[in-house]
Formats: sequence, structure tokens, C-alpha cells
Amino acid sequence: MPYPIAHALIPGFISSQTMKEKKYWLLAAIVGMLPDIDGVYILFNHPLYELLHRVAFHSILIGVLVSVLLTLLLQAKNNSERLTIFIISLLAFCSHILADLLFSNAGVALLLPFSTTEFSLTLFQLYPPYIFDIIIVIIVWVLIAIKQFNK
Repeated sequence: MPYPIAHALIPGFISSQTMKEKKYWLLAAIVGMLPDIDGVYILFNHPLYELLHRVAFHSILIGVLVSVLLTLLLQAKNNSERLTIFIISLLAFCSHILADLLFSNAGVALLLPFSTTEFSLTLFQLYPPYIFDIIIVIIVWVLIAIKQFNK
């Protein structure tokens, strides 16, 4: 279960390496954390959190809807910018889902509302879970250092 820092760093870093404008880096980082918006339940009712987390907001359909909504709300200047916002949003959202699929024992309801089946690959189980975040921060730091060194 990656923590929000990893969910922000992964798409944020990838967009920083592929996009020149920093606004897209921020968009990717924020959208990368959005599927965990259902985690707010933990503040009020832990059993409800356990029941609902990784269900509704970890659906591919929700990712598409969020991406369309952001594309409309961010008032892009032209069709090219609209497409860029949509693609970055969708990829960032899906990167979150992929990380949860790979690093979490809990299932992810990818196909809601069409199916309630929860999927989990759990290829890597790291204890404690924040180890994944530390690894991601180190990898991003090393990649940035290499890029700066090669300039």
C-alpha cells in the first residue's frame, strides 16, 4: 500500500521528464493522489474506511470521468491542451491504481460499476508499507541527480 507521497511522486516525476510546463507536473502529482480521496473515512469511521477504500475511487471508469471533468474545469486554450490534460490525468490516476494492485494485499475494484470483483496482483509485499515510499523517493532523487550530472 503506497502512501500519498509515492502516488504523487510517480506521475509527477514521469510528467516532469516528459513535459516542459510545470503546471502539468503538479496536475499529475495531484491526480495521482485522487483515488485515495475515499480515505477521508478513516478520520470518522475506521470500519467504514476498511469497507470502502479501494472500491469506488479505484475504478478505471472513475479515472476516465475524473479526467474528463478536469479537462472541462481547467479551461484549456485549445484542443491540444485539452487532450494533454486528459491524458496526463488519466495516466496519473491509473498509475495510482497500478501501484495499489502491485503493492497491496487488499483488492482494487477496477471495473466498478460493471463488476464488484476486486483484483490484486501483490507482486511485492513490503513491510512496513512506507518502505515503498522511501524506495520511490530514492529512485526519483537518483534519476534527477543523473539528469543534472549529464547536463
